[in-house]
Amino acid sequence: MADNLDLACARLGFELSQVAHQKDGQKQLEGILRDAEAVLEERGPYALFLYLENLDRQKRLGPDLRTKCLEFLREQSLVEAQGDWKQALQALAQDLDSLLYARDLLRRALIYGFEHVRARA
Repeated sequence: MADNLDLACARLGFELSQVAHQKDGQKQLEGILRDAEAVLEERGPYALFLYLENLDRQKRLGPDLRTKCLEFLREQSLVEAQGDWKQALQALAQDLDSLLYARDLLRRALIYGFEHVRARA
């Protein structure tokens, strides 16, 4: 687990902001990160990953975002290193404290990512 979780969230946010480099891509990513944070806030981590999977079908940004978020949860020892995201999130949901903790960390990272994209625009 990272010593400084805020710094770990900031790193993930920066990585998320690097998914699209072109100007149009940045505007698109800004909206995606804003929407992802809203889905996470209103419906939880599992819904966030479903949202990102849907993006995969529509815009091709979902897999990168989803992979980075899942790797982050693994680094924080919140999900197991084995298995796909569905298995990992279902296991995470078994412990409410861990689920809420993961939601808070992901929310902070998404906000940082959104701000990184806005700062570049």
